[in-house]
Amino acid sequence: MKINIREFIKRIWHDPVLSKVIAGLILGGTPIYVFRKTIWPFLRQPIYIQVWLFIIFIYSSIWLFIRSVLYIKNNLFVSNDKISELESIKDKNDKISELESFEEKIEKLIWKGQYWKSTCKVDRFSAFCPDCDLELNYPKLVYNGLGFLTGKEYVCEYCNKTLLYIPRGQNENYDSFIKREIEKRLRNRIEP
Repeated sequence: MKINIREFIKRIWHDPVLSKVIAGLILGGTPIYVFRKTIWPFLRQPIYIQVWLFIIFIYSSIWLFIRSVLYIKNNLFVSNDKISELESIKDKNDKISELESFEEKIEKLIWKGQYWKSTCKVDRFSAFCPDCDLELNYPKLVYNGLGFLTGKEYVCEYCNKTLLYIPRGQNENYDSFIKREIEKRLRNRIEP
């Protein structure tokens, strides 16, 4: 079997992987080869090694000094603009205040969580059993005998009873419904 070198090279060059590898070797290897053949023998002489190391040391020292000065200038010396900016942030934080707790009974479940007092936005909330006050896990999905999803239910594992069943058509946005209902109740409670 005779190998046609021209076809072989053409096939390798048009290959999507090998052509990139060859091009990378050519482009990456050429500067290394030139450095090894021209500059490296010159730098291997003892006097030039010391000069080379001294240049690297000076360059890195100057760079480190400049970075240190810039860090000190930007972070340690506080200008009046930064002071006023920090005071405005502090004022905003005072207005927002901390999270407040809430407890609401909605549809046979007790919902507990935290909300931002200034905006009445719910931060996090969970469902609890009204009898034993146990935090309920995520609602369990309910399937019929054929394996089709029919809804979800909140089950108390301690009391071993189903507290709330939500049919399939209503369960997609149930958590957002509860969140909006809690926020509405919180706004009505806070507003005069």
